[in-house]
Amino acid sequence: MATQYDDFAHSTDGAIMEALGDEILENMYDDELLQLWFEFRSERYNEYYYELDNDNLDSCLSSYEPNEIVRMTLAGDFHYCDDYFIINDYENLESFSDYRLLEEARKDDEFKTWLTDEKSDWDMDWLEETRKQYLAYLKEGY
Repeated sequence: MATQYDDFAHSTDGAIMEALGDEILENMYDDELLQLWFEFRSERYNEYYYELDNDNLDSCLSSYEPNEIVRMTLAGDFHYCDDYFIINDYENLESFSDYRLLEEARKDDEFKTWLTDEKSDWDMDWLEETRKQYLAYLKEGY
């Protein structure tokens, strides 16, 4: 899989790590992927995702006045039928479907790098062996 990244933008190690990130994403169940995506977003960007249900809405919005809540929904991108929501940096409500978050997570290169570094068990010995195999595959024309 790493040989698909044999281009000017990737070093040998970069191609191997990119392929490892792709493989981690491909072998992960959607619910596990979402939980890791939420962890990544909270660590990196201080974004906190909540399931969109009445209890979470009540607890997150209890300190706001009704007119503020109306403004938050109108100024944000909020749909009550979505699956998750956040209060963004402008204190507006944004909601997201499962599908949209999964798609965003799978396309995010920073997230893929974070998964590879934080959530995989690769080490330098593994990388040395994989590098040899990668170079052999390139010589064979893969």
